[in-house]
Amino acid sequence: MWNVDDIFAVFDTKAISLDNFVAKLNNRFPTIQFTYEIKHNEQLQFLDVLVTRNSENKKETVTLRFILNDSHHPLQHKMVSFKFLIHRLLNCPLSKERFEHEKKIIKNIARNYGYSVHLIDKLIRKHTFKRTLYNSTTFRSDTDNSKFVSNCRYHMNLNMNIVTI
Repeated sequence: MWNVDDIFAVFDTKAISLDNFVAKLNNRFPTIQFTYEIKHNEQLQFLDVLVTRNSENKKETVTLRFILNDSHHPLQHKMVSFKFLIHRLLNCPLSKERFEHEKKIIKNIARNYGYSVHLIDKLIRKHTFKRTLYNSTTFRSDTDNSKFVSNCRYHMNLNMNIVTI
């Protein structure tokens, strides 16, 4: 059986010499052959994928298809896409300018689908408040605790005893 593990790492070549680094790795682990690739035109071949660096430094995950505000879907279904975008906005490390740019995009999406831009501000405040509250207390409700779940084979005596507990 043949198993190959690949690592994707980014180096500042001004601070580290790649040739020296790879030589040290190969000397340290003689049974493994380390190699490296250098990007060309902001692209890097990695396994069977061509990785391209863009100016946004993030993967596109939004299809820009949302439920219209005047549809008859439940409110929770309408809000889930905006909650996702706001969660990503608040949890991805962004510069202040990029944060404001992303927030503006979310508000434009809301406006285009018939929602009030104040709704986005309200969702951001709510999310921020919940996170602040959660981080400022050591008390956690019972719902925060993960339940222990386990699978086991059926054994008549054992399973009947577990059921009676």
